[in-house]
Amino acid sequence: MDCVTLSTNETGDEFGFLKDDRETIYVWWHEMNELEVAASFEAFVEVKQMEGDVIEAFCERVEANGLVFGLSAKQDEGWAYAPSHVEATDVLLFFSSRKFALACRTEEWTDYHVIELPVELFLKRWLPNVSEDELLCGLDWSSGLVGLEDDSETMLEFLE
Repeated sequence: MDCVTLSTNETGDEFGFLKDDRETIYVWWHEMNELEVAASFEAFVEVKQMEGDVIEAFCERVEANGLVFGLSAKQDEGWAYAPSHVEATDVLLFFSSRKFALACRTEEWTDYHVIELPVELFLKRWLPNVSEDELLCGLDWSSGLVGLEDDSETMLEFLE
């Protein structure tokens, strides 16, 4: 297959490639084979820029109000999570405002409570635990339970 390599890990392994038709971008995602990520290189770049914008906006709101919000089945336990759309793991949902958290109280989460975490607790305890448990962070997901999934290390970089 003719392709243009987009990224490597310097071992000869390709992380991503653009097929010779120049219309579809694929990446290798861990042990999964090809995973289509964008219909064009331009669309791929646009998505990556939008992801950065989402993380930046999330972090700005969190830093401004000093809180991270979530949904919990009981007052202090049972954090809302969803299966990842990309990896074989779960995504813990975090919100930068009470309004965004309330918007996700749908379907099985209609009885969930909004929980507030001080940003210091989020940084020092929650994000390291998310990393240890090999979970992802879902930031400001929509009521349709769609949104950005990212690792906790990326969140720490932006928030520290």
